Amino acid sequence: MSGVISTDSAQQLQELKKFAASRSEIYLDMSDVSRVDFVSIGDFVGVLVGLNCGGKKLLVRNANEMIRALLGVMGVDQFAAILKRKIG
Repeated sequence: MSGVISTDSAQQLQELKKFAASRSEIYLDMSDVSRVDFVSIGDFVGVLVGLNCGGKKLLVRNANEMIRALLGVMGVDQFAAILKRKIG
């Protein structure tokens, strides 16, 4: 994932679904994501929930503090591991 996750990110979300299709464990690297638009968080979380319901283990890594907080508020931490960004 990269840039800003917004209503314009439908292609990235489709690519994520395709990438995840043949994997049981998905590491979602958010190091190149600057923010997640609040209006589109539902679409993003919907994809993650769908993957989780499909039996996928989700690990979100390298998200900045703002994104981690938003994912926590949205309950993503209930079905995905949200790993802190490593500094250094």
